[in-house]
Amino acid sequence: MADEEDVVLPAAEPVDPGGAVRVREEHGRIRALADALHIALAGGADTGPTMEDLSRLLHDHVRYEERVFFMGLQAALTEGALLSMGAALEAHRAARGVAAFCRIRSRPA
Repeated sequence: MADEEDVVLPAAEPVDPGGAVRVREEHGRIRALADALHIALAGGADTGPTMEDLSRLLHDHVRYEERVFFMGLQAALTEGALLSMGAALEAHRAARGVAAFCRIRSRPA
C-alpha cells in the first residue's frame, strides 16, 4: 500500500481523483481492520467477524484496483508516464529494502 500511496496515487489524482480518494480510504480501513485483528489475537478474542470484514474489503479493494482503477490509469497515462511510474516504484521499493523477487518485470512483447 505504501508503494501505491507514495508513487501511484500522486500520479493518479489528476486523472481519477475519486478513484484515488477511494483507494486511500480503503487502505485506511484495511489498516484499521489489521490493527483490530492484532488486538483481538493478542487478547484472545473472537477474530471471526474482523477476519470476515477484512477479507471482504480486501477482495473488493483488489477487484476495484485491478479491474477499474489501474486499467483507467493505463488508458489515461502516456507510455512515458507509465515508465516513469515503474521506475519510481522500483526506487521506492529499493529504498525500503524490498526483496529482488518483488521487482517489476517487463511484459514480453
